[in-house]
Amino acid sequence: DPEGRVSVRGSGDVVIQVNGRKTPFKGDALAMYLKQLPASTIERVEVVANPAAKYDPEGMAGIVNIVMRENTDLGLSAAITVAGSSSDRYNGSGTVGYQQGRLNLAGMYSMNNDYRRPRGYMERLNFLGTEVGETIFQDSRTLQESIGHSFTGSMDFTVRPKTTLSLQASGSTNGNEGLTVNDYQVLSGEELLALEWINATGTNRDLRSGDLVFGFKRAPAQSNELVLEARISGSSDASDARYGNETLSDLSRYSTTETSTRDASLQLDVTRTVAGFKVETGARAEQRLIGTDLNREPLGNSGLLPEQNAFDYDTRIYAGYAQA
Repeated sequence: DPEGRVSVRGSGDVVIQVNGRKTPFKGDALAMYLKQLPASTIERVEVVANPAAKYDPEGMAGIVNIVMRENTDLGLSAAITVAGSSSDRYNGSGTVGYQQGRLNLAGMYSMNNDYRRPRGYMERLNFLGTEVGETIFQDSRTLQESIGHSFTGSMDFTVRPKTTLSLQASGSTNGNEGLTVNDYQVLSGEELLALEWINATGTNRDLRSGDLVFGFKRAPAQSNELVLEARISGSSDASDARYGNETLSDLSRYSTTETSTRDASLQLDVTRTVAGFKVETGARAEQRLIGTDLNREPLGNSGLLPEQNAFDYDTRIYAGYAQA
Protein backbone atom coordinates (compact mmCIF):
# COMPACT_ATOMS: atom_id res chain seq x y z
CA ASP A 1 0.00 0.00 0.00
CA PRO A 2 1.15 3.69 -0.12
CA GLU A 3 2.62 3.38 3.40
CA GLY A 4 4.87 0.45 2.45
CA ARG A 5 2.89 -2.35 4.12
CA VAL A 6 2.66 -5.66 2.26
CA SER A 7 -0.30 -7.96 2.83
CA VAL A 8 -1.79 -11.09 1.27
CA ARG A 9 -5.53 -11.69 1.61
CA GLY A 10 -5.70 -8.89 4.17
CA SER A 11 -2.95 -10.25 6.44
CA GLY A 12 0.43 -8.59 6.95
CA ASP A 13 2.07 -11.83 8.19
CA VAL A 14 3.99 -12.20 4.93
CA VAL A 15 7.57 -13.21 4.11
CA ILE A 16 9.22 -11.01 1.46
CA GLN A 17 11.81 -12.63 -0.80
CA VAL A 18 13.99 -11.24 -3.58
CA ASN A 19 15.05 -13.85 -6.14
CA GLY A 20 13.96 -16.59 -3.76
CA ARG A 21 15.97 -15.29 -0.78
CA LYS A 22 14.35 -13.77 2.30
CA THR A 23 15.13 -10.06 2.59
CA PRO A 24 17.23 -9.04 5.62
CA PHE A 25 14.96 -6.05 6.39
CA LYS A 26 11.88 -5.68 8.56
CA GLY A 27 9.40 -2.94 9.42
CA ASP A 28 10.17 0.55 8.12
CA ALA A 29 13.55 -0.59 6.75
CA LEU A 30 11.76 -3.14 4.54
CA ALA A 31 9.34 -0.48 3.28
CA MET A 32 12.25 1.84 2.38
CA TYR A 33 14.07 -0.98 0.58
CA LEU A 34 11.03 -1.92 -1.52
CA LYS A 35 10.38 1.71 -2.48
CA GLN A 36 13.97 1.97 -3.79
CA LEU A 37 13.50 -0.85 -6.31
CA PRO A 38 12.88 0.62 -9.79
CA ALA A 39 9.94 -1.02 -11.53
CA SER A 40 12.02 -1.48 -14.69
CA THR A 41 14.36 -3.89 -12.85
CA ILE A 42 11.58 -6.25 -11.72
CA GLU A 43 10.73 -9.12 -14.03
CA ARG A 44 7.75 -10.45 -12.08
CA VAL A 45 6.24 -10.79 -8.60
CA GLU A 46 5.26 -14.25 -7.41
CA VAL A 47 2.69 -14.73 -4.62
CA VAL A 48 2.77 -18.10 -2.86
CA ALA A 49 -0.46 -18.29 -0.86
CA ASN A 50 0.15 -21.89 0.27
CA PRO A 51 3.93 -22.36 0.76
CA ALA A 52 5.44 -25.79 0.25
CA ALA A 53 6.82 -27.86 3.11
CA LYS A 54 10.37 -26.60 2.55
CA TYR A 55 9.50 -23.07 3.67
CA ASP A 56 9.69 -21.97 7.28
CA PRO A 57 6.12 -21.22 8.49
CA GLU A 58 7.08 -17.70 9.54
CA GLY A 59 4.76 -16.04 7.04
CA MET A 60 1.42 -17.69 7.71
CA ALA A 61 -0.36 -15.56 5.08
CA GLY A 62 2.09 -16.53 2.34
CA ILE A 63 5.27 -15.54 0.54
CA VAL A 64 5.85 -12.67 -1.90
CA ASN A 65 8.88 -13.30 -4.12
CA ILE A 66 10.20 -10.41 -6.22
CA VAL A 67 12.10 -11.78 -9.22
CA MET A 68 14.64 -9.29 -10.56
CA ARG A 69 15.75 -9.12 -14.17
CA GLU A 70 19.09 -10.78 -14.81
CA ASN A 71 22.23 -8.67 -15.20
CA THR A 72 20.53 -5.67 -13.59
CA ASP A 73 22.89 -3.07 -12.13
CA LEU A 74 21.16 -0.89 -9.53
CA GLY A 75 24.38 0.71 -8.34
CA LEU A 76 24.49 2.32 -4.89
CA SER A 77 21.39 3.36 -2.94
CA ALA A 78 20.86 4.59 0.61
CA ALA A 79 18.16 6.01 2.86
CA ILE A 80 18.04 7.51 6.37
CA THR A 81 15.05 8.00 8.66
CA VAL A 82 15.07 9.94 11.95
CA ALA A 83 12.17 10.56 14.35
CA GLY A 84 11.84 12.04 17.82
CA SER A 85 9.48 13.56 20.37
CA SER A 86 9.57 16.06 23.22
CA SER A 87 9.43 13.27 25.82
CA ASP A 88 13.01 12.00 25.29
CA ARG A 89 11.95 9.37 22.78
CA TYR A 90 13.75 9.13 19.46
CA ASN A 91 14.82 6.58 16.87
CA GLY A 92 16.72 6.43 13.62
CA SER A 93 17.57 3.94 10.92
CA GLY A 94 19.56 3.76 7.74
CA THR A 95 19.76 1.34 4.84
CA VAL A 96 22.33 0.97 2.09
CA GLY A 97 22.32 -1.26 -0.96
CA TYR A 98 24.73 -2.00 -3.77
CA GLN A 99 24.11 -4.15 -6.83
CA GLN A 100 26.63 -4.33 -9.62
CA GLY A 101 27.32 -7.25 -11.89
CA ARG A 102 27.43 -10.51 -9.92
CA LEU A 103 27.55 -8.84 -6.50
CA ASN A 104 24.57 -7.72 -4.41
CA LEU A 105 25.10 -6.11 -0.98
CA ALA A 106 22.56 -4.75 1.51
CA GLY A 107 22.85 -3.39 5.03
CA MET A 108 20.69 -1.79 7.70
CA TYR A 109 21.30 -0.19 11.10
CA SER A 110 18.71 1.17 13.52
CA MET A 111 18.59 2.52 17.06
CA ASN A 112 15.77 3.36 19.42
CA ASN A 113 15.75 5.30 22.70
CA ASP A 114 12.62 5.30 24.82
CA TYR A 115 12.17 7.16 28.12
CA ARG A 116 8.86 6.83 29.96
CA ARG A 117 7.42 8.15 33.23
CA PRO A 118 4.07 6.41 33.75
CA ARG A 119 2.06 6.92 36.94
CA GLY A 120 -0.80 4.90 38.39
CA TYR A 121 -3.27 5.37 41.22
CA MET A 122 -5.50 2.76 42.86
CA GLU A 123 -8.13 2.94 45.59
CA ARG A 124 -9.59 -0.23 47.13
CA LEU A 125 -12.47 -0.44 49.65
CA ASN A 126 -13.04 -3.64 51.64
CA PHE A 127 -16.68 -4.76 52.03
CA LEU A 128 -16.04 -8.21 53.59
CA GLY A 129 -13.94 -9.73 56.35
CA THR A 130 -12.54 -8.20 59.50
CA GLU A 131 -11.40 -5.09 57.63
CA VAL A 132 -14.85 -3.89 56.50
CA GLY A 133 -14.76 -0.22 55.62
CA GLU A 134 -10.98 -0.15 55.35
CA THR A 135 -9.59 1.79 52.35
CA ILE A 136 -6.21 1.13 50.74
CA PHE A 137 -4.60 3.76 48.51
CA GLN A 138 -1.68 2.96 46.21
CA ASP A 139 0.28 5.60 44.29
CA SER A 140 2.80 4.17 41.80
CA ARG A 141 5.50 6.20 40.03
CA THR A 142 7.78 4.65 37.40
CA LEU A 143 10.87 5.77 35.52
CA GLN A 144 11.92 3.53 32.65
CA GLU A 145 14.53 3.96 29.93
CA SER A 146 15.57 1.59 27.18
CA ILE A 147 17.99 1.87 24.29
CA GLY A 148 18.40 -0.64 21.50
CA HIS A 149 20.61 -1.16 18.47
CA SER A 150 20.18 -3.59 15.59
CA PHE A 151 21.98 -4.31 12.34
CA THR A 152 21.52 -6.56 9.35
CA GLY A 153 23.82 -7.26 6.42
CA SER A 154 23.59 -9.57 3.44
CA MET A 155 25.66 -10.53 0.40
CA ASP A 156 24.71 -12.46 -2.71
CA PHE A 157 27.40 -13.42 -5.21
CA THR A 158 26.71 -15.15 -8.50
CA VAL A 159 29.60 -17.57 -8.95
CA ARG A 160 28.41 -18.61 -12.38
CA PRO A 161 25.10 -18.38 -14.24
CA LYS A 162 22.33 -19.97 -12.15
CA THR A 163 24.67 -20.55 -9.15
CA THR A 164 24.63 -18.19 -6.18
CA LEU A 165 26.40 -18.01 -2.83
CA SER A 166 24.81 -15.93 -0.08
CA LEU A 167 25.71 -14.76 3.41
CA GLN A 168 23.44 -12.96 5.86
CA ALA A 169 24.26 -11.69 9.35
CA SER A 170 22.10 -9.83 11.87
CA GLY A 171 22.32 -8.84 15.50
CA SER A 172 20.68 -6.67 18.12
CA THR A 173 21.22 -5.36 21.65
CA ASN A 174 18.75 -3.78 24.03
CA GLY A 175 19.33 -2.37 27.51
CA ASN A 176 16.54 -1.47 29.91
CA GLU A 177 16.61 0.23 33.32
CA GLY A 178 13.58 0.91 35.49
CA LEU A 179 12.54 2.13 38.93
CA THR A 180 9.04 1.84 40.40
CA VAL A 181 8.10 3.45 43.73
CA ASN A 182 4.83 2.44 45.44
CA ASP A 183 3.32 4.56 48.21
CA TYR A 184 0.66 2.76 50.30
CA GLN A 185 -1.81 4.25 52.77
CA VAL A 186 -4.40 2.32 54.76
CA LEU A 187 -7.36 4.21 56.25
CA SER A 188 -9.64 2.67 58.84
CA GLY A 189 -13.42 2.73 58.63
CA GLU A 190 -13.32 6.03 60.52
CA GLU A 191 -11.01 7.41 57.79
CA LEU A 192 -8.04 7.56 60.14
CA LEU A 193 -4.55 6.74 58.88
CA ALA A 194 -3.86 3.25 60.21
CA LEU A 195 -0.76 2.30 58.26
CA GLU A 196 1.61 3.76 55.66
CA TRP A 197 4.67 2.37 53.93
CA ILE A 198 6.75 2.87 50.79
CA ASN A 199 8.59 0.26 48.76
CA ALA A 200 10.46 0.30 45.47
CA THR A 201 11.63 -2.06 42.76
CA GLY A 202 14.65 -1.42 40.56
CA THR A 203 15.25 -3.48 37.42
CA ASN A 204 17.97 -3.92 34.82
CA ARG A 205 17.74 -6.01 31.67
CA ASP A 206 20.22 -6.76 28.88
CA LEU A 207 19.13 -8.59 25.73
CA ARG A 208 21.45 -9.67 22.90
CA SER A 209 20.87 -11.77 19.80
CA GLY A 210 22.73 -12.77 16.65
CA ASP A 211 22.07 -14.78 13.52
CA LEU A 212 24.36 -16.02 10.72
CA VAL A 213 23.10 -17.76 7.57
CA PHE A 214 25.10 -19.24 4.69
CA GLY A 215 23.33 -20.34 1.53
CA PHE A 216 24.09 -22.06 -1.77
CA LYS A 217 21.62 -22.16 -4.66
CA ARG A 218 21.90 -23.89 -8.02
CA ALA A 219 18.93 -23.36 -10.35
CA PRO A 220 19.66 -24.40 -13.95
CA ALA A 221 15.94 -24.26 -14.78
CA GLN A 222 12.80 -22.83 -13.20
CA SER A 223 11.58 -26.22 -11.94
CA ASN A 224 15.02 -27.65 -11.20
CA GLU A 225 17.03 -26.31 -8.31
CA LEU A 226 19.17 -27.28 -5.35
CA VAL A 227 19.29 -25.10 -2.21
CA LEU A 228 21.54 -25.65 0.80
CA GLU A 229 21.29 -23.45 3.89
CA ALA A 230 23.27 -23.50 7.15
CA ARG A 231 22.21 -21.29 10.07
CA ILE A 232 23.69 -20.48 13.48
CA SER A 233 21.86 -18.21 15.90
CA GLY A 234 21.88 -17.36 19.57
CA SER A 235 20.43 -15.01 22.15
CA SER A 236 20.91 -14.06 25.78
CA ASP A 237 18.59 -12.36 28.25
CA ALA A 238 20.03 -11.28 31.62
CA SER A 239 17.99 -9.33 34.15
CA ASP A 240 18.06 -8.45 37.83
CA ALA A 241 15.56 -6.93 40.25
CA ARG A 242 16.11 -5.21 43.60
CA TYR A 243 13.36 -4.81 46.18
CA GLY A 244 13.61 -2.42 49.11
CA ASN A 245 12.83 1.01 50.48
CA GLU A 246 12.16 4.15 48.44
CA THR A 247 15.80 4.81 47.59
CA LEU A 248 16.78 1.11 47.45
CA SER A 249 19.43 1.80 50.08
CA ASP A 250 17.93 -0.95 52.28
CA LEU A 251 17.17 -4.04 50.19
CA SER A 252 14.87 -6.87 51.26
CA ARG A 253 15.38 -9.14 48.25
CA TYR A 254 17.58 -9.44 45.17
CA SER A 255 16.90 -11.69 42.17
CA THR A 256 18.66 -12.50 38.90
CA THR A 257 17.48 -14.35 35.80
CA GLU A 258 19.65 -15.49 32.90
CA THR A 259 18.39 -17.23 29.78
CA SER A 260 20.47 -18.27 26.78
CA THR A 261 19.48 -19.90 23.50
CA ARG A 262 21.68 -21.53 20.87
CA ASP A 263 20.39 -22.91 17.58
CA ALA A 264 22.15 -24.57 14.65
CA SER A 265 20.48 -26.03 11.56
CA LEU A 266 21.29 -27.45 8.14
CA GLN A 267 18.66 -27.77 5.41
CA LEU A 268 18.80 -29.20 1.89
CA ASP A 269 15.99 -28.73 -0.65
CA VAL A 270 15.94 -30.29 -4.11
CA THR A 271 13.37 -29.62 -6.83
CA ARG A 272 13.27 -31.70 -10.01
CA THR A 273 10.91 -32.31 -12.90
CA VAL A 274 10.20 -36.04 -13.21
CA ALA A 275 7.94 -37.34 -16.01
CA GLY A 276 6.39 -33.91 -16.35
CA PHE A 277 5.69 -33.59 -12.61
CA LYS A 278 7.38 -31.17 -10.22
CA VAL A 279 8.86 -33.17 -7.33
CA GLU A 280 10.18 -31.47 -4.19
CA THR A 281 12.31 -33.30 -1.62
CA GLY A 282 14.38 -32.12 1.31
CA ALA A 283 15.93 -32.86 4.66
CA ARG A 284 16.63 -30.79 7.77
CA ALA A 285 18.73 -31.29 10.90
CA GLU A 286 18.56 -28.90 13.84
CA GLN A 287 19.86 -28.68 17.39
CA ARG A 288 18.53 -26.19 19.93
CA LEU A 289 19.95 -25.52 23.38
CA ILE A 290 18.09 -23.45 25.98
CA GLY A 291 19.37 -22.69 29.47
CA THR A 292 17.70 -20.71 32.26
CA ASP A 293 19.09 -19.84 35.68
CA LEU A 294 16.93 -18.12 38.33
CA ASN A 295 18.20 -16.94 41.72
CA ARG A 296 16.33 -15.10 44.47
CA GLU A 297 18.29 -14.03 47.52
CA PRO A 298 16.54 -12.54 50.58
CA LEU A 299 18.41 -9.77 52.42
CA GLY A 300 18.18 -8.40 55.94
CA ASN A 301 15.37 -9.66 58.19
CA SER A 302 12.78 -10.19 55.47
CA GLY A 303 12.00 -13.71 56.65
CA LEU A 304 12.06 -15.00 53.08
CA LEU A 305 13.90 -18.12 51.97
CA PRO A 306 16.42 -18.19 49.11
CA GLU A 307 15.25 -19.73 45.85
CA GLN A 308 17.22 -21.18 42.96
CA ASN A 309 16.03 -22.85 39.78
CA ALA A 310 18.09 -24.02 36.79
CA PHE A 311 16.69 -25.45 33.57
CA ASP A 312 18.56 -26.87 30.55
CA TYR A 313 16.81 -28.00 27.40
CA ASP A 314 18.48 -29.83 24.52
CA THR A 315 16.46 -30.85 21.49
CA ARG A 316 17.56 -32.38 18.18
CA ILE A 317 15.29 -32.56 15.16
CA TYR A 318 15.81 -34.64 12.04
CA ALA A 319 13.14 -34.27 9.37
CA GLY A 320 12.52 -34.94 5.71
CA TYR A 321 9.78 -34.37 3.19
CA ALA A 322 8.75 -35.27 -0.32
CA GLN A 323 5.85 -33.93 -2.34
CA ALA A 324 4.76 -33.78 -5.95
